[in-house]
Amino acid sequence: MCPCGEDGEFHTFVTGGPGFAAPLRVAVGERRRVASQPPFAPTEFVFQALALVRER
Repeated sequence: MCPCGEDGEFHTFVTGGPGFAAPLRVAVGERRRVASQPPFAPTEFVFQALALVRER
């Protein structure tokens, strides 16, 4: 996910709700910071790694 909200945009990841048969299981990974590249204004983006957990 990218919580920085560039240009007012926020990215989300839904793990459950009325349209789901069951909530998704998610493993949270590392968080990393990435600097923007020209021609964009100097900004630092934060990304959180997520992975779906398979049911056995």
